[in-house]
Amino acid sequence: MIDFAQNIVEGKINLDHLWKLTDKEIIQILSNVRGIGKWKIECTLLFGMGRLNILPAGDIALRKVLKTVWGLKQTPSEKDVEKLGLNW
Repeated sequence: MIDFAQNIVEGKINLDHLWKLTDKEIIQILSNVRGIGKWKIECTLLFGMGRLNILPAGDIALRKVLKTVWGLKQTPSEKDVEKLGLNW
């Protein structure tokens, strides 16, 4: 979070400008900040920015729920969840 804040202070990240970008552009920008990973960015897009077309496929809790709900023998991989989510 320190690096994120530093980037804002230094003008490298403009929070107001992020709202105008696509999900992919935001992921690309924020993933370059140390300590911010894809899952955190996806959850920020989904819950913080109201971007409803996001599926945090790497979320282990989501993957375990899918295993249970769909009666799978093993926990699906991130790629499996992405494939399953195409129809959502």
